[in-house]
Order: sequence, then C-alpha cells, then structure tokens
Amino acid sequence: SDTLIINSTAPSVSGVTYSTTTGVMTAITAGYYLVTAMARFSATSWNIAERGRLMLYRNDAVYADLDDRLAWAGVNQVFMTRGTTILYLAANDTIDVRALQQAEVSLTLDGTCYFEAYRIGS
Repeated sequence: SDTLIINSTAPSVSGVTYSTTTGVMTAITAGYYLVTAMARFSATSWNIAERGRLMLYRNDAVYADLDDRLAWAGVNQVFMTRGTTILYLAANDTIDVRALQQAEVSLTLDGTCYFEAYRIGS
C-alpha cells in the first residue's frame, strides 16, 4: 500500500500553498518547480525482492517514479528512498509525494520523511 508523505510544518516557499492536513502542495504561480523528497521505512529487516518506491503525483495522477529500491538480498538495515525532479505546474495544479512498499509485512515510515517544491522559473 502507499503512504502519503505529510510534512508537519508548511515549508516557507513562495509560489505554492501547502496543507499540513492533506500533504498536498498547490501552485499559486505557473512555472517550473524543483521537487525533492525522501522517505525512510522503519523496518530494519527486508527479504529478497521486497521493494520501496517513492512517487510524485500531479493532480492526483502519477507523474514520476522518484526512486525504486529493490532488496537484492536479505538485508537488516534502514530502507531509504529519495529523489529529485523538475516539472512544470500550471496555476492551481497540485502535487503530493507517496511512498509505496511491497513487502510480506506492512511496514511503516519512521517519520524521517519530507518533500519540498521550489519555483525555479517560468
């Protein structure tokens, strides 16, 4: 299942509004945005072929797969996904970031998660 990444405090970035309730950023100003995100899963034990993904959604549809990590062997460590992309947003377009894990057991994010968007040009 996927988990929406929600920052507990709104980033102070011009050009967007952010809801700490829904985890959704809305572009106020059209332009190109640099988006950076990171999610860390709290489980420390992963089996072969289990995976963690980080996806960027624009207007509630998948826009980009920011990261896709596959456990190539049984590992006992923190599993982190992260990524950066540039995309064009029209005024009132929305973006959010979701972490997805495909594992035998349901894993949770450990709170070390964030995403930010910065308008970098028109």
